[in-house]
Amino acid sequence: MKSIIFALTLFAACLSLYAQTNYMWLTDHETSLTFPGDIIRFWGRDTLWGPVHSNDWIATGNVAGLPVAYDVVSTSRPSFRPGSPNPAFRFLGGDPVFNAPIVLLPSSLEDLQSLASQNGAYFSEPHQRWYASIQGDMIYCYHCQEGTFLDTLSAPLTIVNLNWSPYVYFDGTVDVRGELFADDQTLVLGSSHNIRIVDNVMLQGTNMYHGTLPAGATSRICLASEEWIIIGNTTANGRGNCGGHYTDHTQCHVVITALLFALGGSLQLEQMNDSFDPYVSPITPDERGNLILTGGITQRYRGFVHRSNLGGTGYNNVLHYDARLRNWHLPFMSYDTSTSPDSLVFEDTPVGTTITDTLTISMGGSFSGAYASYPFYTNAGYQFSGPYNIPVSFTPPSVGPFYGNLTFYLGGQYNNVILYGNGTQSAPPLTTEVFPNPFNNISTLRLTLPEAGHVRATVYNIIGQEVARLADQQFAAGQHILAVDGAGWASGLYFLRVETLERVQTKKLMLIK
Repeated sequence: MKSIIFALTLFAACLSLYAQTNYMWLTDHETSLTFPGDIIRFWGRDTLWGPVHSNDWIATGNVAGLPVAYDVVSTSRPSFRPGSPNPAFRFLGGDPVFNAPIVLLPSSLEDLQSLASQNGAYFSEPHQRWYASIQGDMIYCYHCQEGTFLDTLSAPLTIVNLNWSPYVYFDGTVDVRGELFADDQTLVLGSSHNIRIVDNVMLQGTNMYHGTLPAGATSRICLASEEWIIIGNTTANGRGNCGGHYTDHTQCHVVITALLFALGGSLQLEQMNDSFDPYVSPITPDERGNLILTGGITQRYRGFVHRSNLGGTGYNNVLHYDARLRNWHLPFMSYDTSTSPDSLVFEDTPVGTTITDTLTISMGGSFSGAYASYPFYTNAGYQFSGPYNIPVSFTPPSVGPFYGNLTFYLGGQYNNVILYGNGTQSAPPLTTEVFPNPFNNISTLRLTLPEAGHVRATVYNIIGQEVARLADQQFAAGQHILAVDGAGWASGLYFLRVETLERVQTKKLMLIK
């Protein structure tokens, strides 16, 4: 068993990247859930101002230039998606990080539900849809029967004072809009279904042209859905080619100053003018303005905010990172990448070969499986009592160092162990050549050994009886020639078996007299 060592200095810089809580851009998959397998790329008009991470391959394209990254870009894959340009971005925030630890997204908002319930801000009515209007330090919460029109003059209303309950949860689909006081307010709004943004969701005083927050703002907003976050195709959000209001940003662009979490789906525009949509715009194109976001986006799958339908449908991205929110601890997210033990080191391994080691962890709690990033592998399953033995394999695809991570859930939290391995040039294979073959009485075995070692070369007849032992001794690395004398054998088929400590080869011999 390999020894567990303290993290190497080389890992320290990489690990510090994951100390922050919130990313500007975080995805589990960089492909579409609406159109499975569709790869969505970053293009030249995309500028990423904050930290970016994906557990998946990140794809880019050199159209109108390269996308620009002002902070670190990391992926749990060994490279950017094949087919991306090299370099994939204009890296202005440091070199990219590959084989980075996987960030595990939660599948539910149970902790947020509990906090909202404790403060009387948990809303659940069968077959109801909800409407939340943010007004200063209050949220006006309306609801109506699913499939009916919401009339705020007659719909049931509950007002939530955010000074008493900053956590609000809706068990159902919820439409959201409004402005929060810029100072001393916190809003974490969650939904068990889709969150539909029907107008701006922002801090009061935010610049409507480029999303700059008011000076000294201290308030913060988070919208979290267990499913999707949808940019509603509303008049306020630029429906119908922005309604002709290109110069009036209050009538067109969507301004959001929040952290957005779509834990089951994506952040995506509504009604993309596909043939199967219930509504297709009669106006061509259907450019709806800009999606001006100051905050961050976390999504299970990557969604579309612009399509080519009708000559152009949707929004241009204007994405800014709200660095104030980098270390905001949200009740449903845990980016714990602390490691105990720290790392597992594989020694030099020839390319294409596999070595396996066992990691033993003595921490308490129920162990519910593990995942190792490429080119490492584990098949560890559920274990209910320790110590826990996790088999880890390493198969280097090329020469050079490889860094990865082993992620597992134990003791009520996610843990990561850094993996390190080094691929070396493969040793030349064991080769055996018999010439001539078929042969008449005498032939020659040419044997090439990649390294010194013991060799046994034996000839068997077709019923498995040994008829000759050509060698059973120590040889130096290199080429050796052995005589095959079949003068005393009957004509027919024979088998030559060459064995070393690590390899076995068998060849057919045909003796013709």
